[in-house]
Amino acid sequence: MEDGRQFIPLYFDVLTSKLYRNISGNALQLYWMMRRYVCRARSGHGLSLFYMGGALAVSGYLASYAKLFGVSDTTVGRWVKELEEHDVLKTYQKGTDKRPSAWILGKVQHIEGSQWGNELFFLDHLAVAQEEDNDTIMAFDDGQIDECLGPKLSKLNLTTALLQVQMQVQMQVFNREERIDKTNTLPPVPGDEEEIEYPVKQERIVTAPSLPESEYVDLDETGYPTLAKHPLVKHIERNARRTLTPNQQSKLMQGVPFHNPRWPSPAKLFESTPLFAEYIDDKISWATGGKSGKRKTTQNLITAIRNYDEEYHGWLNFQQARLEEKEPPPSPVAGFKMVERPPRE
Repeated sequence: MEDGRQFIPLYFDVLTSKLYRNISGNALQLYWMMRRYVCRARSGHGLSLFYMGGALAVSGYLASYAKLFGVSDTTVGRWVKELEEHDVLKTYQKGTDKRPSAWILGKVQHIEGSQWGNELFFLDHLAVAQEEDNDTIMAFDDGQIDECLGPKLSKLNLTTALLQVQMQVQMQVFNREERIDKTNTLPPVPGDEEEIEYPVKQERIVTAPSLPESEYVDLDETGYPTLAKHPLVKHIERNARRTLTPNQQSKLMQGVPFHNPRWPSPAKLFESTPLFAEYIDDKISWATGGKSGKRKTTQNLITAIRNYDEEYHGWLNFQQARLEEKEPPPSPVAGFKMVERPPRE
């Protein structure tokens, strides 16, 4: 961020690589728009688990992108496929009418004590790893500027000439005799000058050496990121025999209710309160048809778990009922004896 305005760094290595020149302009427009909306939220977002797990992710519907660019869904799908073929984007989840697609654009390495992680986008990494595109360098080289300018750019030629005149005037003023350094420092003896070592372009190291490689998100056999699952998520998937989506997993990590949390998240209670595991098993039994014989959807299961304040079956009543079962019956008051009163005459 600079002066309160956010920006996307566009490295020279990317611009001068063959990879960048081989991607079509329309696909690049889509890519930069996706990169602008990459999730960097640690909580409260459907893609927060991706960011905390080490992936730079973005989601959306093809229809929304198609409307934005004024093209068809098929055209946007073709742009996405082109980006996939160049390995600058990986599809994590293909969307449907009711579920958005999710794409991975790179990795993030979280550094202890830092608010933001060390980001590595696939495009930047691949561009640096490649050789520079000589055609691009030759086309935009200052020595070949005349070949780049055509007849239609006569106004640009005039502007360039005016800028050159101004620069020459500034250089003439700067090179006047009174601006020359006249200190008493003697010039170096010929042959004793230190040899100037010019920097040599090398492949840049983008990983933090102090952190282990395992800090990056793991990849499966197809190359897609695999996110570490919370014990509560594993427990539900193992016992309910259903896979939770990233959005459903995120709901289990957030406090209750969403916008103004009064109670801890289900994930935190599962780790800190043994009785909450019984509550989860009770909900799983209900969702798998163990009570009524009718199976419920995964979304209904997540909603039921988070509905702490439900009058009869919520977590608060469940906890209160278990505590009352464990309380011993009230004991008689010591020294108290029942005495019958004589009847009144």
